[in-house]
Amino acid sequence: MGGELVQKILVIDLGGIGDVLLSTPALEALQELYPHATLTSLVSTSGKEILEGLSCLHRIVIFPISETELASPWLGVRWNKLFQLFCVCLTLRRELFDRVINLRPLNSRGSALKMALLMGLIGGKERVGRDTKGRGFFLTRRISEDHLEGHHELDYILNVVDHLGGKTIRHPIEIAIAPKEEKSLERILVQEGISPQDRLIAFHPGSPFSSKRWPLERFIGVADALHKRVGAKIVVIGGRDEISFGKSFQEALPGKTISLCGKITLKELSLLLKRCLLLVTNDTGPMHLAAYMGTPLVALFHSGTFRYFPQGDPKKCIVFGSNDEETFWERHRVHDRGVLDTISQEVVLNAALSLLERYFQ
Repeated sequence: MGGELVQKILVIDLGGIGDVLLSTPALEALQELYPHATLTSLVSTSGKEILEGLSCLHRIVIFPISETELASPWLGVRWNKLFQLFCVCLTLRRELFDRVINLRPLNSRGSALKMALLMGLIGGKERVGRDTKGRGFFLTRRISEDHLEGHHELDYILNVVDHLGGKTIRHPIEIAIAPKEEKSLERILVQEGISPQDRLIAFHPGSPFSSKRWPLERFIGVADALHKRVGAKIVVIGGRDEISFGKSFQEALPGKTISLCGKITLKELSLLLKRCLLLVTNDTGPMHLAAYMGTPLVALFHSGTFRYFPQGDPKKCIVFGSNDEETFWERHRVHDRGVLDTISQEVVLNAALSLLERYFQ
């Protein structure tokens, strides 16, 4: 289908915060490739927060099933959520899209079957997507990614646009932040007793998946040591479902910790991270936001793989995937040599201190 015939495009992007953030360069490239087409994105609620305000998008539709529910068998999802999903698909089907594009990988047969069902319900003249390990049997245009072994996920996403005829240049990752978000954050920080002069260190001990969480007591131990050495206020970040992590920090470190879990939006979080000296985090969306905002960070992976490392200034990012420190600017691939439990509190503390000494002496 020629570019001049493509008038309506739906981009399916059912990943987490970091996944959607990494997709923004592809959305910009698609808008350049099809300047006269209307571009619609199907994303999660958190994905909608990331994409709101981008000039390349004409419409954002919320996918009613969460990231964790999407990863589980759909038979276990509540019937009302499935009904909402059916209604969303029916509404999108009426749009008669010329091209429906999936930007996410098909990591298993189960995920491929789910995407096949979703695209079948939505319809569209052409179904385009990543043919991960040959699982894209349902696509009318299967895009191979075998040649990208060892590359970053951003390259996999842009490969879709490249195969459609888009420019191969890398557009910057983008998030649109309005002045109202800045004012809203300042008001919240004042309410929490944080002044513009305060030095802040952020911690994100949560994750939708328990396998991706470094032990909470080690996060608290690092926070306590940094507070004693640096004198900065400790800020715990997370969503509404991570409020318990903030409470645990406050109970363990009374008077030293401020919990903003469930209190700020993703764009307000981006601005907060820009103010912070450092972020210590699991492999989650806030990690990618911090990298985007230029905040030094220590990231803890349940297994090291360059494909999902934060995209930012490499000298400001220290990534751990086992007992040894791994920096993605020194090694382009980290083998899975262990799990989060093997990463000691001491090496994470030393990494945090090294970043603070490097940038805030």
